[in-house]
Amino acid sequence: MKKIVMIIGIAIATISFSNAQQDQNQMNQINQIELPMSVQEDLTVGEFSEWSIVEAYEIPEASRKNNEAYQVMVQKEDQMLNLYYDSEGNLIRQEKKGKANKNKK
Repeated sequence: MKKIVMIIGIAIATISFSNAQQDQNQMNQINQIELPMSVQEDLTVGEFSEWSIVEAYEIPEASRKNNEAYQVMVQKEDQMLNLYYDSEGNLIRQEKKGKANKNKK
């Protein structure tokens, strides 16, 4: 009986740890005013000033690749891009997201 209780306890602990790790690796959606000022400036006066911000995310440190700390999805007409910034607010790369869906009436 003790072995069964111990096995169940270990299984529950493993599942809990796995779920906690998974939650840490998910990006946190943030409001655009939570982005560093240098990112906000780039989006308002830089190359993407005519693009609309759709969503912004902070990338958890455990999930960061190539110093990417923020992901911002922007849209202009039917084009969408994901922009990746480092923690200093420097644009690292951009990735074409595809065409935006337009609501047809």
